[in-house]
Amino acid sequence: MKFITLDQSSQLRLLAYILLLVDFSCRQIVSDKVLFSSPVVFQKQSQQCIEPTGYWARVSSCIYLGRYKFADSLLIPFSRNELPQLWDTTQYSSIGMGMYSDSLTNSYFSKRFDGLEVTPDYESSINFQAEDPLKRNEENHCNKYYPVYIVNQTPTTKWVEGYDDHFLFCYQEAINSSGQWITIERSFFILDTRWSVRIPSREFVAFILRKYEGEFKTKIRVRFHNGDNILYSNPFVGYLNHDQFYMTDQ
Repeated sequence: MKFITLDQSSQLRLLAYILLLVDFSCRQIVSDKVLFSSPVVFQKQSQQCIEPTGYWARVSSCIYLGRYKFADSLLIPFSRNELPQLWDTTQYSSIGMGMYSDSLTNSYFSKRFDGLEVTPDYESSINFQAEDPLKRNEENHCNKYYPVYIVNQTPTTKWVEGYDDHFLFCYQEAINSSGQWITIERSFFILDTRWSVRIPSREFVAFILRKYEGEFKTKIRVRFHNGDNILYSNPFVGYLNHDQFYMTDQ
């Protein structure tokens, strides 16, 4: 049996060819992967808002909009009356009524949360009419919000937990004058009902958060809870009133 020996020049050419093939294969894999990009949001109708005052001005309102496939644009409704029904069993699952033990929460969600990403779109603004217990009769009562996405770019299906009617467990945090992350919203969880939604691969859940205004410019981030799991978004620059650092009840 004869073996073909290559001189040094031929070996270098062969090595360069192999490296070229590997690089091409890697580029092909990357090009085939669909990466999430925040969609352009729009509304069919909108109107001027009457901002709430007092206690309800800083209550956390993480309002669930729905589950979607990756897309270039997203239609956001103007009021909660236009939101999807949560009891469609093809997408949602009722976990239980009322409050229950942390051990159940942990066992149910611990393996269904890894790999999700929280992606805020603070540059976008929408008006949304959310029910306010103090202003139920004011039809034009609404707030300014911005969209946030919980994105599944993993190859497996994930789950997200919600409560009551179209709410998720999340808050906004901001850096105060001392450089500390502080929650800038009060909590208001009744927890009459808890539910979950599946997020297949290459899909995302959309929700909206209050977009505050003020003179204090700082970094803000979204803190999202799924059982005992906590996921943070990347920080972004936003505005708020400095007294929000002293309004929380956590």
